[in-house]
Parts: sequence; structure tokens; C-alpha cells
Amino acid sequence: MSPKRLLARAAVAIIVAAALPQTAALAVPEKAQCTKGLGVGLVDTSGSERDPRASVYVVANAKPGSTFTRRFQVCNGTGGPLTVKLYGGDATIAGGAFSVSEGRTRGDVAQWTTVDPGTVTLPDQTRVIATATFTVPAQATAGERYGVLLAELPAQRSSSGLGVASRVGVRVYLNVGEGGAPKSDFAVSSLQAVRRADGTPAVLARVTNTGRRALDLRGTLLLSHGPGGLSAGPFDAQVGTTLKPGDSAPVTVPLDKAIRGGPWRAVIALKSGLLERQATGNLTFPDQAASEAAPVTASPVPLYQDESAVTLFAAVLIGIMALFLLLFALLAFLRRREREDPRSALPATG
Repeated sequence: MSPKRLLARAAVAIIVAAALPQTAALAVPEKAQCTKGLGVGLVDTSGSERDPRASVYVVANAKPGSTFTRRFQVCNGTGGPLTVKLYGGDATIAGGAFSVSEGRTRGDVAQWTTVDPGTVTLPDQTRVIATATFTVPAQATAGERYGVLLAELPAQRSSSGLGVASRVGVRVYLNVGEGGAPKSDFAVSSLQAVRRADGTPAVLARVTNTGRRALDLRGTLLLSHGPGGLSAGPFDAQVGTTLKPGDSAPVTVPLDKAIRGGPWRAVIALKSGLLERQATGNLTFPDQAASEAAPVTASPVPLYQDESAVTLFAAVLIGIMALFLLLFALLAFLRRREREDPRSALPATG
């Protein structure tokens, strides 16, 4: 082959290589231990986000005209090969629930998100790492948007003959605006004792999002000063209550069926990220199934009555005192050494 032809082929190869996506190496499936089904999860997060939710969801603050990325993995544990579509979708928050919008939507998050690769074929027990790029337009208005990084399975025929596609994904909480993260806050306004149709007692805590960021609420409830001085708990709140700014919804805490009568002193502690609030109220539980007592006003628990906060403060105070004692002992040792050997205080010569 002539040198000219060799040079021409080399030039073509260079052009083709340059045209390949730079993330192509990340799109190659690799062996993995996948749990049953199709799994999706973040691979890396932003170190600038103090919110613990950022290790599970995309929780980001972005200025208009900025771009950022997040990597996420898709792991096939279905028992067979799958071809999966990857893309960004929109979501809404209403009635205390985070809901993914139907189909391929064209809302803000969907339009601003590009996923590479967009389609991948995965053998069983393999994963692929995809990159989601979020490009916020320069003209974007301030405020929080909600969406999902979605992995869509091939449509399956239902009994009606229609194709139904199932999807899993990672939530996106994208706040647009100058400066840092907007303030988060919430208040518990009331507590209500109810008994469900199956006889299970529960407490409904009415929560209002008074901040400017969506909340994912979790927490526990303790009962004390009950009939005969009884105490019970802690009982876990049902997960899944999400509130956008200004929204109000009940957080449900199911209790043990043995809980009856009252009054009981109830203390609920709810968290979203690093934010925590506590409230208390006296409750009496109805005995009849499918019935409820009147809501009672919840009183916020002051910081000095919050046992966890007091414990943390005491630990910090003890640490500071121990440091001062250590420094005092070190200074006393140096002074004693100086008195015993005056030469130790003289500067070294020659």
C-alpha cells in the first residue's frame, strides 16, 4: 500500500475516533452483583451539598446558565438480558406524595437533562454507569423543580393488549437561583389519635412546609405518662411523605394494637435532611375501629428540652473542657521544667 493511502486511512481513523462520545467507556456493561429486578442509584454526589438526601437523590442548587453532571448506575438483576432506555423525566409533589409524570414529558427537568448513553443492552448481573448532564438555561426563573433520572424497561403486553412500560429512577430536586441553598423549615401544627379499620391505632401529625425547599419527612413518636404511668415506643413514621414549599399534609405513625385509652403524652420528632423539629401533645385513642379523636394543637419542643440536642451540646462542652485541661496541664509541665532547668529557657547558641 502506498504511503499516501496509509496516511489517508490514518487520517480517517483519527477523525472517527474524535467523533466518538468521550463517555463511551462508561457505557460498556460490567459484571456486578445486582439485587433482584432492575436497580438504579447514584454513583457520585456533589460535595457542596450538606443535605444527606444528596447521597440518594440529585439534590442540587444551580445558577441560571450553569451546567452540572451526576453519574448513576443501572444494574440488571432480572435473570435475563434487557434493553433499557435512560432519560430525564418530570415529577410533581402534591398531597404529600412525589409522583413521576406519565410518559416522555417536556417539562423543565426533562428538557434540561441529557443522559449518555440513552439506550443500553444489559446482560443479567451486569451494570452500566450513565452520566446525566443538567443544562440550566440562562433565562431560567428562580425556584425548585422536580424530576427523575429514569430507566425504562421494554413495554409488556397487558391483559387488555396494551403495551405497558415500567420505569425506575432517581429523584431530582433542582433549585435554580443565585447564592446557596434556600432555607428549609417546617412546623407540626396538630396531632390526632385515630384507630384504623383493622383496629391499629395511629397518630396523624399535620406538617406544613414553611421553607423554600421540598421536604422528605421521616421520624419517630414516643408515648409516655399513659394510663398507669405506661410508656411506649419509639414508633417509626411511615416513609414517603414529601412536601413542597407551602404544602401541608399529615404524617402517619402506626402504633401497637395494645395502645388504648389515655391520655398519653405524645412527642414526635421529624427530620428532613439535617433539619429536625419536635412537637408534643396529649392524646386519647378511640376504642372503636375506623374512628378518630379530635385533633389537638401540637406544642413545639424547645431546644433545651430536646434530649438529643442536650446530649450533643453536653458532649461538645465536655470536649472543650477536656481540651482546656490538656492545655493547662501542658503549660504547667513546661513551667515546671523551666524552673528545674533554667538553661531550657535560654536560646541555643553557636
